[in-house]
Amino acid sequence: MRKIAICLGAILVFSNLWSKDLKLEDVRKVLMDRIQLESSMYKGKKVFFTLVIKKKKSDDILEQECNGFLAGNYFWVTYLKDQILEEDFFKPRREGNPTKDSMEESFKDFKQSNVKLFQPVFELFLRYLYSKGYKIEGFSPGEIKEYTMDEILPIAVRFVYPSEILKDGRIRLHICAFINALKDYRERNLLLEGFVFQVIMGRQRGEKGNVLGNLKRYVDLVRSLKFSPGNERELYRAQGALWMLLLRDKYFRDAFVRAYEKRKLYMPFRLKY
Repeated sequence: MRKIAICLGAILVFSNLWSKDLKLEDVRKVLMDRIQLESSMYKGKKVFFTLVIKKKKSDDILEQECNGFLAGNYFWVTYLKDQILEEDFFKPRREGNPTKDSMEESFKDFKQSNVKLFQPVFELFLRYLYSKGYKIEGFSPGEIKEYTMDEILPIAVRFVYPSEILKDGRIRLHICAFINALKDYRERNLLLEGFVFQVIMGRQRGEKGNVLGNLKRYVDLVRSLKFSPGNERELYRAQGALWMLLLRDKYFRDAFVRAYEKRKLYMPFRLKY
C-alpha cells in the first residue's frame, strides 16, 4: 500500500512539472482570444473598436495566468494592440458602412494572418510566463536592450499633452493613447511607450504612489505665465514649460522605477537609473 502511495505521489509531482510545459501556439491563442471586436453607435453611425477581456472564469491554468498577467499589465497590452490595429486594421476600413458580421470575419482573418504584427504583445506575455517557471516550446527570452531614464522620461511627458489654450487662460489637457505628442517624436518604440502608458494610467488602478500627483499644481503654474490663446507658438511654450516641470519631478521619475522593479523579472528591456 505504501509503494502505491509513493508511486501516486511521484505521478502527481510529474504531472505538476509537465503542466509547466506550454506550446507557443496555445499561448498565442489564449492572448489573442482576449482581444475582441466591439461596436457602438456614434452620431448615427456604427463605430468599431476592440477591447481586451481582462478576466475570464476558467479552470484552465493558462487562462488563469493570463488573468494575472493582464491584471498588472492591462494598459500596456491595450496600448500595444491599439497602436497595431489602428494603423493596419481600422484605418484601411474607415470608408464604407461594413456590417458587424463582415467586420468580425475580417478581424478574425486579420488576427490569424498577421501574427508577426502582434509580436510585442506576445513577447511580453511569454516573458511573464517564463519568469513564473513555464517552458514554452520554441521560445527563449534572448538578449534585451538597456534604456536610461533620460530615454524613458521624454516619452512619458509627451503623454501629458496640452492641446489648446482656452480664451479664459485655462489649458485643455489630454492623457491619451492617441491624442498625445508622440506622433512626431523622432524615435518611436512601442514597448517603451506601452510601459509608460501603463505607469501613467495605472495611477487610477491602485498602483503605489501617484505619478501625476503634482500635475494640477504644475498646470496652474503654467497658466500663471498667461500664455496667449489661439497662438500656436504660445501653445508650444506652454507644452515645454509643463514638460520641464514633469521632467524634474521626483515622484514622476520614481513611479517608473517602481513599476520597473515590480515587473523586473519579465521586462523586455533593462532600465538603468
